[in-house]
Amino acid sequence: ICTGNTCRSQMAHAMAADWAQKNGKAIEFASCGTRVTHGAQTTADARLVLAQSGIPWCGTSQQLQAEDLRWADHVWVMTQEHLEFVVELGHSVNVAERPSVQLLHPHQEITDPLGLGVKSYHALYAQLEALLPTRLVVLHGP
Repeated sequence: ICTGNTCRSQMAHAMAADWAQKNGKAIEFASCGTRVTHGAQTTADARLVLAQSGIPWCGTSQQLQAEDLRWADHVWVMTQEHLEFVVELGHSVNVAERPSVQLLHPHQEITDPLGLGVKSYHALYAQLEALLPTRLVVLHGP
């Protein structure tokens, strides 16, 4: 989960799906935002960085809904603000249906690269490349 669902969460979604496919893991992924322009495309810089790493991607933004929380087993967010948004929305979901919600990076927020140039997207890619496998392996074993 990120804010606009055009950069961070879309890149994490694409990278996680690529990791799962390469590692033979049957995991479903979705990405959403807390304040989106519905249907906005993944940013050109995000698509470029993903493509340079061999991950073709063209996603569109989705607003996080209570139904998404009922569907998910685990939700990772980029910032404390996102965490608070998800927890608040989760109050509308039956406690037995609520997913685990955590910051993707346990010790710091993942900053938004929007408008900061392709170099920031490369830095985000490297950060996600280090974080995602550790999260995904814990869920489904090595």
